[in-house]
Amino acid sequence: FLKSRGKRDLIDSETLQRCNEAVDILRNDSRTGDLLGLYKSEMENIEMFNEIELSMDKDETQLSFGLKGIADSIQVNHDKKCIYINDLKTTGKTISDFEETIKFYNYNLQAAIYHRLVRHHYKSILKADWTLHFNFIVIDKYNQVYCFEVSKSTLSLWDDELKKKLLEADWHYKNKQYNLPYKFATSQVIL
Repeated sequence: FLKSRGKRDLIDSETLQRCNEAVDILRNDSRTGDLLGLYKSEMENIEMFNEIELSMDKDETQLSFGLKGIADSIQVNHDKKCIYINDLKTTGKTISDFEETIKFYNYNLQAAIYHRLVRHHYKSILKADWTLHFNFIVIDKYNQVYCFEVSKSTLSLWDDELKKKLLEADWHYKNKQYNLPYKFATSQVIL
């Protein structure tokens, strides 16, 4: 059985039950349901994409490498002229601690990458009258759900951080030096 499971992960019944409870809680949250397109009517001009792979090649990134990512959920709302990037996160902490979680796991860089990839992928429709929104949909250890919308100014700051990290990664890639972090490898640390 373990050999024939293929690419599927095995989970126990307790984990399955917790996952099903979380799904029900997410479905019953109106904001989450709207973002994930659960309540859309056939009259609305909305396209939903789940676990969509996005990429940019190295020519498009202007780096020695490209970017790839798999976005949890993208809603293209043609009526509102909005694209919503929705990243679902579960946490063993509380909703109140999510800001710290973003910093600890570098979710800010992940958001900036997804934002770049979506802007690139949908450049043909993202004209001046369209907007792009990023949301973390979080379910915490108490099954509390909250949709954290990320402001444009915050996304801009995160993109600036991403630019720095990508340039550092590009330096490592070009110089084939991976044994030290960038600031040490380039002798920027003086005590």
